[in-house]
Amino acid sequence: FRIWKNKRHVFRMLVYGVIGIAGCQMTYYMAVQDSNAGIATVLQYTAPVMIMVLLAIRNRKLPEGNEILALVLAFGGTVLLATHGNLTQLSVSKTTLVLGLASAVATVFYNLVPGNMMDIYGTFSMVGWGMLISGIGLTPFVQGDILLDWQCIGCIAVVIIFGTVMSFSCYMEGVRLIGGSKASLFASVEPLTATVMSVLFMHVAFSGMDLAGFVGIIAGVIILSLPKKKK
Repeated sequence: FRIWKNKRHVFRMLVYGVIGIAGCQMTYYMAVQDSNAGIATVLQYTAPVMIMVLLAIRNRKLPEGNEILALVLAFGGTVLLATHGNLTQLSVSKTTLVLGLASAVATVFYNLVPGNMMDIYGTFSMVGWGMLISGIGLTPFVQGDILLDWQCIGCIAVVIIFGTVMSFSCYMEGVRLIGGSKASLFASVEPLTATVMSVLFMHVAFSGMDLAGFVGIIAGVIILSLPKKKK
């Protein structure tokens, strides 16, 4: 409960819970519902590029060569994914595109907002309080006509335990231990696994343009995550 004694940290915790965790989870799953897990996850992984641009603006420093390459790859991959090379029309719905990019923006928040608070209060305290806040914030949006049979309860439990608690806790602890760049490098496996799982278990068919877009975005994330040469 120490975190609630510092007003500045309370505000950051509220932003982390409401915009970071709740915003990320809600927009991501809505994007999955409107399209599929592969496309939603890859769109969410434009977040590291957004972080790079944001830090460049904040530090008033132009991106380096590898960062510009990553930006071009990620932006080109997103365009390919969204248009299949035909810039006059979208290959995914506007809803999917907006929700996927919104989940990326929320991902930027939950990566940058905690800052040194994880070192002060501990990763799991941050994630725990953040999830409690996000759960309370999303309660008004819960539909009242859900049939809570055992299958539904089981699916919700899997999302809570594996897709949310373990996912966020392991990732944020990884960020604390080895830094955001290396953690995001390991985490960049997620769009690939989401795509493979979508094909194997959901029988989703991706076109060549989809896969090219996936490669562009993932390559951009990996380039950003590689360690820089010491000058």
